[in-house]
Amino acid sequence: MKMMTLFMLVAALSAAQDRSSSAAPAPVKTAAAPAATGIPKGAVEIEPNLYRYTDAHGKVWLARMTPFGVSTWEDKPAPVTPVVEAKEAPPKVTDLGDSVRFQKKSPFGENTWVKKKSELTDEEKDWLSHRGENKDSDGSSKAAQTKPGQSAGEAAEKR
Repeated sequence: MKMMTLFMLVAALSAAQDRSSSAAPAPVKTAAAPAATGIPKGAVEIEPNLYRYTDAHGKVWLARMTPFGVSTWEDKPAPVTPVVEAKEAPPKVTDLGDSVRFQKKSPFGENTWVKKKSELTDEEKDWLSHRGENKDSDGSSKAAQTKPGQSAGEAAEKR
């Protein structure tokens, strides 16, 4: 029984193989088939699969070959926006003798740390040396505060 099944399977496979080779026609190649890339003539390749060209109206276009076809878009330079770095206020510095306490405001709350004077970084040393120039120990400005109707000179005399 097993031999009979095996024989039938081999006969079926050989018959299927003979039919597929004789039934499949050879593909016909046409010599006049244009290449449908969609990339315009005169385009310059600037990267692999990325081309730049100028149309009849003087606009510069970019074209990219994708697996789904050609994608084109106008080449517009990105607007230049000046980068403005937000100057953050230096932290409040408190001298504790052999160590220093720093208190700095952050978007997540106040950040406080204490370091020994021998372990300070250059930035922390700079904060320590400049702590008394612009601010009092409570963080308020040392500039003379004037009252309404009082000149700046009168306010400076009271200090």
